[in-house]
Amino acid sequence: MIMDLLLKYKRIIKYLIAGGAGAFTNLALLYVLTEFFGIWYLFSTSLAFIVSFFVSFFLQKFWTFRDGNKEIIYRQMAVYFGVALTNLGLNGLLMYSLVDGLKVWYMLAQIIASALIAVESYLVYKFFIFNNQPAGETANLKVLIATGIYPPDIGGPATYAEKLSRELKKLGCAVKIIAYGESGFDEKEEAVFVSRKKNIISRYLIFFRQCWKLSQWADIVYTLDLMSAGLPATLAAKLRGKKVVFRTGGDFLWEKAYHNGWTKAFLSQYYQEEKTAREKFLIYFCRWLLKKIDFIIFSTRLQAEIYSKYYGVAPLKTKILANALPAIKVQADSRFKDSIVFAGRLIGLKNLERLIKAFVKIKQAKINLLLFGNGPEEKKLQQLIIDLGATAKVKLKGVVEHKVLMGIISGCRFFILPSLTEISPNLILECISLAKPVVLTKENGLDREITKQLLTVDPLVEEDIREKVEYLLDDNNLSAYASRLQKFNSLWREWSLVAREHLEIFKNVYGQ
Repeated sequence: MIMDLLLKYKRIIKYLIAGGAGAFTNLALLYVLTEFFGIWYLFSTSLAFIVSFFVSFFLQKFWTFRDGNKEIIYRQMAVYFGVALTNLGLNGLLMYSLVDGLKVWYMLAQIIASALIAVESYLVYKFFIFNNQPAGETANLKVLIATGIYPPDIGGPATYAEKLSRELKKLGCAVKIIAYGESGFDEKEEAVFVSRKKNIISRYLIFFRQCWKLSQWADIVYTLDLMSAGLPATLAAKLRGKKVVFRTGGDFLWEKAYHNGWTKAFLSQYYQEEKTAREKFLIYFCRWLLKKIDFIIFSTRLQAEIYSKYYGVAPLKTKILANALPAIKVQADSRFKDSIVFAGRLIGLKNLERLIKAFVKIKQAKINLLLFGNGPEEKKLQQLIIDLGATAKVKLKGVVEHKVLMGIISGCRFFILPSLTEISPNLILECISLAKPVVLTKENGLDREITKQLLTVDPLVEEDIREKVEYLLDDNNLSAYASRLQKFNSLWREWSLVAREHLEIFKNVYGQ
């Protein structure tokens, strides 16, 4: 409760501390000059007030109001000094009225005068001097988006970074992007890419160096994962004194634990298991990193509860923003009408081995399974397809542009995503927008109103996957499912709305 209150009133507390430092300077000099040097109290209070001005200005600008703009520092100092002169006159008037008029002891009179001036000054500082946004403007923020993947890579963070960047620019923000991918620079999207081909230490160091350069420019650093992009981006931003906002996508610790064979549990069960010493250390490290982050955005309540319970994240520095569910208009590619489509990173958590094994048991010659994307499991999956003699039925199709993928999904029979856990899958939401039937893992964090309308599958049961696929190979079942999805238009959330919600958060965080 105490921590929540401190976070809620953080700026006011910092203002009082900074003001207290200035006030202490003022009172200390006033006392020394008056008592030890015998200077008339009206002269000594004026001298003390001037000295405390400089202490107060630099603390309020750079610490309280987090205004790092040095280009207008002299203008701000001039206005601040104007306010200080006004306050000097007001201070003298209050002191004279209290001491000579009401016979109040001069030290107590100065405390009363300082308190009244403090309230007036806070309002002036907040709304006029250190408010970098002109009245009526809603943007002008410079945002650096740090993401692990970006188009042409396929995946939720890639789509999120691209769509959000474009909408924020429409709202007047300046946006730059740093991502892992083929090394280089995309001038059109203002995106810097760090190659994945280097070892992990080199990747992190290069990503950190690029973030260090870019964060000097940014007002907000917005990271779409906690570790691969989030760790170097957060460290660089904090060293620059910049604000960091983090949006959760997957779950770093659970994904690492599954990849390393430490667990076979679903995300919903994983945190209840006994942890190894290494996992306990990683939880501690993640807690430390999360404390450095200024604000956290969740897409589902599932993750919000995990971060609150197991990482001690204060609710006041978080918000749940549902993913976009936009209306999508795209030309369906009819060449894929007899295809079942998967798209995403080719990693173990996507459960593709079990999907392939279930699919090859289905005796229907016309239908094929197409897997779009790339990743570390690609060679392993290709070998599995060969071993099963399924090269005619199952094909790895690589990466395609998002717009092309939407046309493929729109034209295919249905989309399938049997992952061990999907927290808030963007592609499923896009399928819903297209009224395209999907088979989705039952282990997901989507809103219940959405999930109950979808065909879900137990990702650990190969037979269940096979049965659900066969169910949608029936034309009547497929048609009824598609008709049901048509009713989802009442739940649409356009990217423009998501961007406005982000901008509001960015403005609040930047102003802390």
